[in-house]
Amino acid sequence: MKISRWTKDGMMRAPGSNQSYGYLAFLLPFIILAIGYATRLVFPFGDRHILTVDLYHQYAPFLNELRDKLLSGDSLFYSFRGGTGVNFYSLFAYYLASPLNLILLIFPKAFLAEGILMLTLIKVSLAGYAFNLLLRRAYLRTGPLSIAFATMYALSSYQMAYGWNVMWLDALYTMPLVILGLILLVREKNYWLYPISVGYLLFVNYYMAMFVLIFTFFYYPVVLFTFGSEKGVPARLLTSLKTLGLTLLGIGMSAVLVWPTYKALQLTSAAGDSFPKTVESTFDLIDYFAQHVMLLEPTVRDGMPNLYGGILLLLLVPVYFFSARIPLWRRVSNLGMLAFLILSFNTNILNFLWHGTHFPNQLPYRNSFVYIFLLIFILYDALPSVKTFGNRELGYTGMLAIILVLLAAPETTLKFTTFTVYATIFFLIVYTIVLSRFKLARQRRQPIAFVLLSVIFFEMVLHTGGSLHYLDKNEYFGLREGYAYGTTAEAIRKASDMLQESSDDAFYRTEIVPDKTSNDPFLYGFYGSTIFASTMRKDGVTFFKNMGYSSNAINSYKYDGQTILMDSLLGIRYLIYREQPKISEQARTLTLKNDDGGVYVYENRHALPLAYMVDPAVLSFTSHDRSPFENQTSLLEAMLPNTEAWRVLTPVSIDLGQHVGGVLGPTETPGVYHFGKDLPDQEATFSISWDTSNGANTYLGVDLRGHKGRHADILIDNNRFTAPVRRSGVIDLGYVPANASVTVHIVLESDAASSGEFELYVSQLSVPDLERTVGLLWQDAMYVRSHRSTHIEGTVDAAKDGMLFIAIPFDPGWTISVDGSAVEITEVDKSMMAIPVSAGQHEIVMRFKPDGFTTGLLVTLASFLVFALLLVALRLFCPVLGRRKAQKLAKKRAADGLADSLDSGAYANDAIAPGKLPVYIEESED
Repeated sequence: MKISRWTKDGMMRAPGSNQSYGYLAFLLPFIILAIGYATRLVFPFGDRHILTVDLYHQYAPFLNELRDKLLSGDSLFYSFRGGTGVNFYSLFAYYLASPLNLILLIFPKAFLAEGILMLTLIKVSLAGYAFNLLLRRAYLRTGPLSIAFATMYALSSYQMAYGWNVMWLDALYTMPLVILGLILLVREKNYWLYPISVGYLLFVNYYMAMFVLIFTFFYYPVVLFTFGSEKGVPARLLTSLKTLGLTLLGIGMSAVLVWPTYKALQLTSAAGDSFPKTVESTFDLIDYFAQHVMLLEPTVRDGMPNLYGGILLLLLVPVYFFSARIPLWRRVSNLGMLAFLILSFNTNILNFLWHGTHFPNQLPYRNSFVYIFLLIFILYDALPSVKTFGNRELGYTGMLAIILVLLAAPETTLKFTTFTVYATIFFLIVYTIVLSRFKLARQRRQPIAFVLLSVIFFEMVLHTGGSLHYLDKNEYFGLREGYAYGTTAEAIRKASDMLQESSDDAFYRTEIVPDKTSNDPFLYGFYGSTIFASTMRKDGVTFFKNMGYSSNAINSYKYDGQTILMDSLLGIRYLIYREQPKISEQARTLTLKNDDGGVYVYENRHALPLAYMVDPAVLSFTSHDRSPFENQTSLLEAMLPNTEAWRVLTPVSIDLGQHVGGVLGPTETPGVYHFGKDLPDQEATFSISWDTSNGANTYLGVDLRGHKGRHADILIDNNRFTAPVRRSGVIDLGYVPANASVTVHIVLESDAASSGEFELYVSQLSVPDLERTVGLLWQDAMYVRSHRSTHIEGTVDAAKDGMLFIAIPFDPGWTISVDGSAVEITEVDKSMMAIPVSAGQHEIVMRFKPDGFTTGLLVTLASFLVFALLLVALRLFCPVLGRRKAQKLAKKRAADGLADSLDSGAYANDAIAPGKLPVYIEESED
């Protein structure tokens, strides 16, 4: 054994200073995950990308917008590239705040997916590095198994299932730093790492920080009594008060981001969940055990919590529980904490509270990573106790684990494959044999430790490849071509740039059909109305759904097709088709055609500016869950009373046709139809048609009321095409000639309900009446002189007193002044904005700053000031006393003598626990 050199501040050099273990803990997960992606033919090993589920539809487009804002210097407060306008600051706080996102700046637009791949690899590898640092600094020992356990943590089943939530990965590498900071605080009076790591975690992802802080709250007593250097109630109480103060300080450091975001989230759909009225449990205990075996399908959309962290852990649980070296109270408290976490997964009320008084929309048990963290962290402490187990005891432990696997396979509700069982048993046998060799002389243990590391490496490679296989099979890794890379994507970006150059800096919006993602405007860089984000206001989502946008009624609304009336009211001037449109476009004009990329751009010459004068009656308008065409007509009539605005959209009666696999009939409510499937597990096709004696632009409104629809098969004379039929929305059928033969087949999925109701509406649009009514709104429209994301200036010349309707969703962060005087903003249908304007010419100035930003900024600045003063005070008044005490205690411990351990360490002697060591003592590995 050797004692390391003194550092300059009088402390002894830590095992953590041996960075080679940290580098390897970073490198191994990087290599293993890269190998796993290579097996799925991800670029550069093939033509695919890792974007899947919401990473495909949300996070990648948001990251592209962040990249554009950083490169252009645009404000992070607001963006018009989605939702007709969105509080980008709250979106940034949830999805984009990680400083590691700066990596994307070095990747071209076309290589966005590859930038995210590198970002994922780095974050996962940092989780391995941080966890390795925690093991070395917490348990004061080094060795190859600290690398192995860090790799197990970085590549757990949680990461494999939810790793596409790239913003969640920051919590995986920050949580070890939070717990390490807590340990150093109670053991060595280190006051800087804990608040900084708490503040950083809240800043990069406040949502995941919630899980870490809840866990930290419950686990703090264990940390205090295990690692604390103080004895007695008063000293421990003082330490606890310091911890509380530093926690609040860390929270305060992040207030500039967290507080405005908290205020914004109060307006979302997630803010209204009600507390469960009954206590319910979900799964059997055997199911939880089964989640610890390898090569199970990861839980993504629904199912059990992801709990796998390595097969070795199954053998180490009994070793830990029966270890005489570890005090009984510590074993009981740690295992009790694990039991509490399992209970939290299994009880609806606890699960509800863990998720911030909210039941997640898919992606269940988002907090299961804290269980994996704790399990691997405490079982690393069991390694020195392996040498106290006889070979017989280890053999019994392995046999018990094998029996439980065999019993779980037929009993659990999980999908156990034969290979899952055989692979798990194989590794249980191998680990049992390897662990039994650790009773050899110490000089022969290090090679065995490297053998164990090699086996764990092989297991992680197999587990990673299998998990990515299931993820690809169930959720799919898409092709690079057509997303951000390829001729079509480049043609869309080029078309958008050309439109912007020819617009003379006018404010207008654009949409794409068919869409590629749920956030195409963010992905391709233009002002649009489509959005899918958890931070969306609930009332805004309801408004757009009622107006005919495809919506989940929670946090998204998408442009799948829309009436040209609604496009005009929202200022959607251009429509980009990815291919030649199947419909007859007569209401829009072909403006641009890109033969190379197959892109066609049509212009809506009726599109209104950002704001225009309307009648005060618009304040009384309320949309309803009914025909979107009725809602659009009601809105137009409220804007222009007594102008026969109802003539723009005319409802058409629907005739029912021949159905296949089911029956369809009308109900007493117009537009609502009752259906029944002949066979519950097969598709059903329902046919409709209508009178076309008058040629007109025609639209079909569909609301399946939650039933699963496949598509709509549309036949207009000899022109056949399909359209998506999602939850609800408007299908633009284009211009339908007079007396044309029209048939629409609505196809329900085989797993749709066997009976129920859905809504169908057909409406025809009169272009002359549209030109007349929109022309009236143009007369008093605002001229937008300049516009940026957070600042708009314009002039309006109102013929009479009225309301200036602003086609931007309401947000309390907006302030508007008329001729230099602030005016109150009124909501239209709890969604859009309007302000009173008197007759005459007026200067309009709009500014946006997130609600609560100033308060949050002041709290953050005050917190950093207090933190700086604290560090200065500690530096000035405490160094000498602390250094002398550390040297004295360290020399005493060194003189007492220290025993060896499995993974070379400083406290392997049964009588020495980490809580009794206030300094680091390093022992060489032999």
